[in-house]
Amino acid sequence: MTDAIHSATFAHAAVSSALKRASEATGVGFDYLYRVAARESSLNPDAKAQTSSAAGLFQFIEQTWLEAVRKYGAAHGLSRYAADIETGPDGKLSVANEARRREILDLRFDPEKAAALAGELARENRTALEKALGRAVDAAELYAAHFLGAGGARKLLSAGPSESAAALLPAAAAANRHVFYEGG
Repeated sequence: MTDAIHSATFAHAAVSSALKRASEATGVGFDYLYRVAARESSLNPDAKAQTSSAAGLFQFIEQTWLEAVRKYGAAHGLSRYAADIETGPDGKLSVANEARRREILDLRFDPEKAAALAGELARENRTALEKALGRAVDAAELYAAHFLGAGGARKLLSAGPSESAAALLPAAAAANRHVFYEGG
């Protein structure tokens, strides 16, 4: 039992340290990063969703992760991975070599990398939302952008009070029924 407690304490300390470094590197508050990681994965860097491709500390889906690595990877020591990510004719990101693709996606389980890229995306999302809405956004609205993407958050935050979030964002609702439907 003592080994299990020690392991859990060490893992929590490693995650907290990664979040602190990401906060310092990106300028995004530690408190925000901590709360998002706690909500998304219960601070478990090995978490994996059952209803989507979401994985890791921040539950990045595959396309969001590939985009983050492509955009911000070089700033965080991932330039060799970023160079392997290509945009297909359909706009989807891909990696030609399947083993390399898996290697890049598995970086989501690295607390240091996940926290750094979550910070970068939070900064990007804040800018996009504030521009679209014409006002400052709070932490809950910024979390909506993490959860739904900046476009989905903008759509949700611009909706009228009688509009259904599930109707506005059907793909997100299908993957997250517990959030969008009664009892969630």
